[in-house]
Amino acid sequence: MQKEYDEEILIDFMDSYKIDNYKKEYQKCISKIKASDIVLIIMHGGLTHFKSFDSIIGKFTGIKKFFIRSGFDDENKMMLGKSGLSQREYQ
Repeated sequence: MQKEYDEEILIDFMDSYKIDNYKKEYQKCISKIKASDIVLIIMHGGLTHFKSFDSIIGKFTGIKKFFIRSGFDDENKMMLGKSGLSQREYQ
């Protein structure tokens, strides 16, 4: 997909463990969020496993659309209302 759209679509991957434990990685994450059009956070476990989540979500809630996919449906439903996406887009 990135080849087809050249520089129109850029996807960056970051490790939540590194974001949680290394200040430089946390700052890098914040910089990438500020430069993004949409934020995607996909995790195997729940939000409690991403210690920096509450701090990071405050940087983009109400400013950018986002999609968060947690391993727990109740967390996904909670995030929908804050995401800026419709239920149809979120699903």
